[in-house]
Amino acid sequence: MSGSLTAFTTKWVLNISVENPNWFEINLQDVNGTGYSKQYANGTVPIGTGLLPNVNIPGRTTTYIPYPLSVTYDLARDPSFSFIRYLYGSCGGGGSPKQKLEVEYQVDAKAKLILWMKDIPTYRSSTAFECPLDLSSLPGALGSVLGLLKGVGLKRRAVRGLVGG
Repeated sequence: MSGSLTAFTTKWVLNISVENPNWFEINLQDVNGTGYSKQYANGTVPIGTGLLPNVNIPGRTTTYIPYPLSVTYDLARDPSFSFIRYLYGSCGGGGSPKQKLEVEYQVDAKAKLILWMKDIPTYRSSTAFECPLDLSSLPGALGSVLGLLKGVGLKRRAVRGLVGG
């Protein structure tokens, strides 16, 4: 994890599956993915990006791919803590039941078939998945983060609102 007092980036790995119903192998190059959340900068700024330089998808198989993803959060883009509150609540924080996280995404890639290279049209979709975070260890970490946030001049009322207090 890297960052500053108001922004940080974490590295994740998404396990995705790709089905190739064709009899021939497809080689994907420069698989570039971008994820957005409506709760982060109104969905106008990516919350996550990833790039996979090369992957082979054998014919008539489902291939499972570990996809590297960088998730970035910047308080300057979310001054009302909308995304943090959404994440905290969706992941069971404050005693609320866990809910699925919703993400819109787009994927760009090039496909190589034998000697032919072609840009694939941008694929856009959305998905929902269970929160991957375990909030049982969050109170200590959250206290540290909130202490840092208070240290950069945030009002106590705003910080209490973040954790439902």
